Amino acid sequence: MQNDNKKRRQEVIVRLISGSNLTSQDALLGLIRREGFECTQATLSRDLHELRVVRIPAGNRGYIYAMPPEEKNPARKVNTKAHLTDGFLGLHVSGNMLVINTLPGYASRIALAIDQAGIPAVLGTIAGDDTIMAVLKENVTKDQIITVLGKSIPVFRNKI
Repeated sequence: MQNDNKKRRQEVIVRLISGSNLTSQDALLGLIRREGFECTQATLSRDLHELRVVRIPAGNRGYIYAMPPEEKNPARKVNTKAHLTDGFLGLHVSGNMLVINTLPGYASRIALAIDQAGIPAVLGTIAGDDTIMAVLKENVTKDQIITVLGKSIPVFRNKI
């Protein structure tokens, strides 16, 4: 019974985030309660973590909640990949290190997309606010990683 309630609540959270530009947990919590769920701030925080909800820049409104890409999360109905290229500024390769520069607030979202794409040439990513560092497999060239990123994350094809 409790798992059913949790599943229904998380489905509502996905629907609310997908259909709104929510900027705070308080606003989301209020909407969840209006949907008939008894929910605490701590429970909502755990749900957001389990659903891998991210916050992306929304211009002068600050940040809004968004769902991660749907390829690695087939149960999710929303795809926010289009937002990725808005913050992408450029990339640089040195040896087996890839550095991606972004606008502030975009790095973790782009790093998540790279991680979820499961690119074999990328061993892992670390994201700050406006910079991503990725470790590449040995002997991967800049041209190779650009090609692979463009194929794995199509919205980047015309940006890199």
